[in-house]
Amino acid sequence: MRFLMIAPRGSAEPKNSAVAAQLPVLSADEAKLARLEFLRVMLTEMKQLSDGIGERTLSYLVGMAALEAAESVKVHKYRTELHGK
Repeated sequence: MRFLMIAPRGSAEPKNSAVAAQLPVLSADEAKLARLEFLRVMLTEMKQLSDGIGERTLSYLVGMAALEAAESVKVHKYRTELHGK
């Protein structure tokens, strides 16, 4: 899986136009999906870290957030496919 760097909303465009020209332009739906995928991966890694240090409650809570992010990815993909966007 590859990730694209997505600037936060309202941030300035990259100053180096050569770099900006190489970046793919994402639609709003693609950008949202990329952010959801990123969150899913990061939360899964954080759960593994909290498991490794024995923080059971933290691990549970972060694990629930990871599951929610995974479900959000599925729902977003389904809606995009359903509406043909």
